[in-house]
Amino acid sequence: MASKRRKKRKQYSKTKASKTLVARRSSLIILSVILTVVLIVMLMYGLSYVGTLFFSRNPNFTLKTIEMTTDGRLSVLELKRWVGIDEGSNLFAADFDEVRANLLSKPQIESVSIHRDLPSTLVVHVIEREAVVQVRFRRSGFLYLLDRQGI
Repeated sequence: MASKRRKKRKQYSKTKASKTLVARRSSLIILSVILTVVLIVMLMYGLSYVGTLFFSRNPNFTLKTIEMTTDGRLSVLELKRWVGIDEGSNLFAADFDEVRANLLSKPQIESVSIHRDLPSTLVVHVIEREAVVQVRFRRSGFLYLLDRQGI
């Protein structure tokens, strides 16, 4: 019976050849995972580069007109100056958050909506604040206008 146990142990014990086989398989798995990650990163970089070629560098998306609409007294020329984007730049290079921040920094403007009208137009709609109170201080002589929110 003791000889049967020894035979079973020898049968199940790992030999040097099987250990190298396991090491090769694990290194192949690690290598394939690394290769897959590298390929995914290269694919993402390639797609972003192709996107910039088709959109950001495409001359068909050159900004030709900026359509400004407002419901108040501000002039369209003044609003275009506040937008901070020049005609001739790329339509997809326009940063809407920056344009919105530029316009909302002016106290006369309550809200702004911006969208692209492809292939070459930027549409900006401005809603102005409506003054409900007019205050004039005696000492300074300045006239202050306040809307419903007190701004």
